[in-house]
Amino acid sequence: MKLNRWTRLGSLAMGMIVLTGLGAAPATADSSRAVKIGKTLQAATAGHADEAVAAAGNGNSIIEYRDQRTDVQVPRNARDGVSITGAAGTLKIGLPAAASAAAGVQTSKGTVVYADRGRAADVAVQTMTEGARVLVTMANASAPKEYRFPLTLPAGTELAATADGSVTIVKRIGRGTAVLGTVEAPWAKDAKGSAIKTHYRVAGSSLVQTVDTDAHTAYPVVADPSISFGRFVYVRFSKREIQRIPARVFSAGASAVIQYACGLIPNPLYKRLCKGMARVYVGSVYNTFRAARRAKQCVELKYNYTPQLLVGWRRYSC
Repeated sequence: MKLNRWTRLGSLAMGMIVLTGLGAAPATADSSRAVKIGKTLQAATAGHADEAVAAAGNGNSIIEYRDQRTDVQVPRNARDGVSITGAAGTLKIGLPAAASAAAGVQTSKGTVVYADRGRAADVAVQTMTEGARVLVTMANASAPKEYRFPLTLPAGTELAATADGSVTIVKRIGRGTAVLGTVEAPWAKDAKGSAIKTHYRVAGSSLVQTVDTDAHTAYPVVADPSISFGRFVYVRFSKREIQRIPARVFSAGASAVIQYACGLIPNPLYKRLCKGMARVYVGSVYNTFRAARRAKQCVELKYNYTPQLLVGWRRYSC
């Protein structure tokens, strides 16, 4: 397991791919168009998290991915949205341009493509071991630069933007805040592999992504952010909190730092879990705090949602 990139229960990557020469497709061309888009998406997402093998869906789902902790449903009709269910509840993701999308077509590689008959933006979904990746295909420069993903969040949770461009799904627990999911900071690149500026904004329970294409953009353009949800709870220590841990505590060694840092957690349950972490983890967690202090970074501890066990930690720029 890589501790600098969490394994997630439900991951949704929402992005944009701009294709030249596709135009709007008639219904009879949906399948061939889906194949063409699917091949482009496969190339565009090479080097990123691999797709998971999905089974045939039931009822309203065209495909489904399920393991012991995750259930991902990809709909036949784009209007039904993608759902990710885990221990923390169900997260449902609405798809942009769903009203004008044709029925989903599954390619040989497992990608489900919803061809847009009325606009220059098709939507595709790929299942992942961590959830799903959703990509928007912009047919040409006339396609919208902004795409809205309405999220139906579990009760008591909300979206919160962060300084690094990511967005978290958070829930108040006692006096503290638990991070139940994360939308990783987005990236985008054009057909030449050049980076394209892209960013999120939070609009209520919707996530809105903007891709800043211009007259110099080489199509297609790919943008791929990711949402994780529900399998884990993330306890975060701010840069300021870490800097304020006294030097004498660091001098006292690993156990002293762990006890002091864990004492900063306002939620009684996770404070107790943190202080009682297995001895085998203490040295590595201590080194993470020490390195974060030197680099002026934040620290994140990762717990299973249930059973509540420490399963990862990392330091990160914040």
